[in-house]
Amino acid sequence: GELCFFVSNVSSGNSVWLRLKHKFSSFMGSRPVHESIKILRDTINRLASTQDHVHEKVPIEWLAVRDCFDDMEKKQGLQRIPFKKVLKIAGECGLGMLKGVSLEMEVIAMLQKFHDQGLVVWYNEDMLRDMVVLNPQWLINAACTIIRDPKLH
Repeated sequence: GELCFFVSNVSSGNSVWLRLKHKFSSFMGSRPVHESIKILRDTINRLASTQDHVHEKVPIEWLAVRDCFDDMEKKQGLQRIPFKKVLKIAGECGLGMLKGVSLEMEVIAMLQKFHDQGLVVWYNEDMLRDMVVLNPQWLINAACTIIRDPKLH
């Protein structure tokens, strides 16, 4: 993934590398930089491969919806969209074709899975059901702004 690509392409003079080196200095010890990065990359890959969701199969149409979400966030700057918009996108991506499973039922299952994996924030409850947050960090930042009193922090 991106993290492994990023870690494998960091140069020793890079300011990001210096921050990583400081953060992981106890891990790196006196090892050469390339050896430390390899160990870090291998550790991340090993730990990631133990996560159940990494090996779960999901319909390719769900991945197409996720790609649409990413595009909407990155290209249009959208942080949240209405549930009805998700239904429209999902239909365009081919969801709702399973016999005996409505489009809405499949979208609910997909959003719940995405929510469980931390990819979106969505709750299937009356007051919250209509909003799908595409970027969970955006919601965290908004909550922090409300909670945090700048005079105290």
